[in-house]
Parts: sequence; structure tokens; C-alpha cells
Amino acid sequence: GIHVKGNSGNMYSIVPCRQRYNAHGAEFTVRKLGHEDSAPICIASTRDSELLALGDILASLVLVLRNDMESAKRVHSLMDHLPHMNDAKVE
Repeated sequence: GIHVKGNSGNMYSIVPCRQRYNAHGAEFTVRKLGHEDSAPICIASTRDSELLALGDILASLVLVLRNDMESAKRVHSLMDHLPHMNDAKVE
């Protein structure tokens, strides 16, 4: 897998799904490192992702996770995993 350190200080792991797609249609599974026994973080690809190369999808995930504090404003599933934003509301 690939490890990404977010701006929040969190470390994430990105690994390919065992099947072509998981239950949400994602090609990759994202987990917060140190919390491997918790549920994966759901970061759904766009509907158009089937038109993208897997490398493009992976690069997008890396960028989302690298800038996790800002990304949580659009990817609400990251919110619960950020140390400084757990109690903040995102618009």
C-alpha cells in the first residue's frame, strides 16, 4: 500500500480493494494508520472515475489525504478522523 501523511499529522494507508470495487464502488481502501481495526474511511470516487486510469484515481486520493484538513470540508468522512476538527462543524 501507499502511506500518506496528512496536514493534520495523521498517517493514512491506501490499498487496492481485493475485488475490483468495494461495496461503495471505490477502487481503493483508505484507513487511518494506528486504527487498522476500525472501519475504512469512505472516500468515494466520482461517477466519472470509470473513465479515469487507476493511477489518476490513486493520485487524487493521495492529494485529498495530504491536505486532509481542507479536504474534510468536502469529504465529510474524513471529519471524524481529524484531531482538531472532531468538534468543529464544516460548512
